[in-house]
Amino acid sequence: MATAMIQHDPDEFRRGNVLGSSGVLAKLADTSFSKILQSSKLYIVKRLVALDLGNTIAVLGAGRVRIARSNDTGHVRWVVSDFRRPGDLVGEEILVGPPLGNEYMMAELGEVVLIPREVLAELLSTDIGFTRAFLKYTARHRFRMQSRFEALLTRTIESRIAAFLLEEAQRDGVRTGSGIRLRWKYTHEEMASYIGSTRETLTSTLGVFKRAGLIRFERRYVVVIDREALESRS
Repeated sequence: MATAMIQHDPDEFRRGNVLGSSGVLAKLADTSFSKILQSSKLYIVKRLVALDLGNTIAVLGAGRVRIARSNDTGHVRWVVSDFRRPGDLVGEEILVGPPLGNEYMMAELGEVVLIPREVLAELLSTDIGFTRAFLKYTARHRFRMQSRFEALLTRTIESRIAAFLLEEAQRDGVRTGSGIRLRWKYTHEEMASYIGSTRETLTSTLGVFKRAGLIRFERRYVVVIDREALESRS
């Protein structure tokens, strides 16, 4: 593994917690979970380091992973297709086919537990609970990707930005007396690539939302002040 991925396995407790945070792996039978636990390894990964998965699948324990593909048009360096958060799998496509050529970049300091592909592949054919959970997981992500593709074709940039803010507020926002407060984890370049815009247009639109009293910026946080008005623009 690259030196920026530091193996850190003082005991099985932390690995077990990370594996148990995955809704897919939580469906494993006890014997299957124990098998994964014994074969897995935990790594601390620095910010802006690409995950070196090799022939493994990762479970994200902390941090955020940006999934992107390199772009050859010369307009942007890469195109962001998805983000993965704690509890999500990363690189799971190798369980059903060849790698897709994605780059899995750790967007902030985090930790991952790596599981050998052959261990999970065997469990797909022997543990029915895991098989069902894995199919539901992949179907959910496929639906998210289809919905995003539809939005790129049919909705305005303003609508996509508003929808992104609302989705983040629903997932990670904390209600306060002045609105829904959420930590801003994305660079403008990441967010613009994800919603299919430019950084300049994104910055301009966020400024429009701010002047209209829909959102407010507080250092590394964004506060959604008027959710209903933001929904009307999504």
